[in-house]
Amino acid sequence: MEFSTIPYDRSIDRKAFDCGLHPALNAYIAQQATQDEKRNVSRTFMLVEDGQLLGYNTLANASVVEMTESGRLVLDSTTSTRGALNDDAI
Repeated sequence: MEFSTIPYDRSIDRKAFDCGLHPALNAYIAQQATQDEKRNVSRTFMLVEDGQLLGYNTLANASVVEMTESGRLVLDSTTSTRGALNDDAI
């Protein structure tokens, strides 16, 4: 099993994702990320293994000050890091 970090891919199943922390984080990737990508409001990167979404990180543009704001890395609650979340994965 190999982890990969890929740019947002709407073909990855996002509905089953559950970080176990906050429903809004689950709802964002399932319902809002596609719209934000289309509008160029943010860029989301997905941590996947065998086509399954294990986590995501979103970078959002702060248009007023024209800077990039780093979002938080959100992991699925069933994900065990197993030492695999190193700098390359994040």
